[in-house]
Amino acid sequence: MPASNHVSTAKLLLTLHLINILVITEVSSSSCQCIGYEPLIVNVQTSQFTASGSHVDVDIQPWCSKSNMLGWHGDYFGVCDKLIYGVWIEVDFLENQMLAGIVTWGRATKGLYWPRYDQFVTSFHLEFLVDKSTEWTNVTENGTTVIFTASTNRHEAILNAFSEILLARKVRLYPFTCSGRPTLRWEFIGYSKYSIPFVKQRFAPPGLALCGLDPRKCFRWNRIPVRVQWSGFRTRKNETRLSLRGRSIACDRRHVTVGMEKNCTQCAANEIRYDLCAIEGTSENGQCQVLCRLRESQVGQPINLMLMVNGDEDTELCAIDSDASLTIGTPGRTLIHDWPSFLEKIRDMY
Repeated sequence: MPASNHVSTAKLLLTLHLINILVITEVSSSSCQCIGYEPLIVNVQTSQFTASGSHVDVDIQPWCSKSNMLGWHGDYFGVCDKLIYGVWIEVDFLENQMLAGIVTWGRATKGLYWPRYDQFVTSFHLEFLVDKSTEWTNVTENGTTVIFTASTNRHEAILNAFSEILLARKVRLYPFTCSGRPTLRWEFIGYSKYSIPFVKQRFAPPGLALCGLDPRKCFRWNRIPVRVQWSGFRTRKNETRLSLRGRSIACDRRHVTVGMEKNCTQCAANEIRYDLCAIEGTSENGQCQVLCRLRESQVGQPINLMLMVNGDEDTELCAIDSDASLTIGTPGRTLIHDWPSFLEKIRDMY
């Protein structure tokens, strides 16, 4: 079939009518575009903290580990000249959260005789538990447990941004090395605002989009295209790249169509038209690459994307990755010079 016919077919398929029956289901956590973050621990209740043990002082219990309190002192009373094992503090968010990073401090410079207690954790590792699971998992990178580098003094805020979004209900922090005593304050940075891709299929009961807060699902081609509607997508650039992950996806214009909704003053009431994106082919890691170019008026503004995947009985769409999500920082360790200003900046990335 000539290329011009492919384009005509794609434009025909992308003319949508409101009479379509919708089913809304999440694709995966990686498909959510974050446009705002918030601190989570500061709003956690006392009962949501637990620990392997604590100092007898009431002011340094697990619930005192919030950034605006004194700090948690673990049940380790040796000097910090050896590696620490079996000491931990845990937070339960009561439901799955999408976590972008962790911030740590040492013992606060307040309280009676505070100059005596120059205490902080210098490194740690994390374990997490997903809701409805009983299996704790180490935070790893390339199959190796990540040892996070933390404080070099008690008062500076140290951000460790994760290389991938961490989906967890419970998280445990295990101090590994310390200075003075294993005392710390901590905060997790989580998603607060995001745009969500919805799967749209006919002849199915309605569902609920949870943006990856349930276990990942894949959507299989079943004689009709797998359709994804992504409303409110944003980018600050004049082009954006999408990566489609799944199984047996033929990455060409015959099987994959992506379009950006455009304003149409002469369209019928129920008609929506799209500018088509370029299907660039399969990358070395097996993902289908798509390039969308924006008009000047679309940059930084909410955009509606439509994506369709055709194939055979083996074709599945599992995730859509975007280069447009705004992050809290480069993965790894960063010093936060001004904590209030940092929070203000990440609350609304646009």
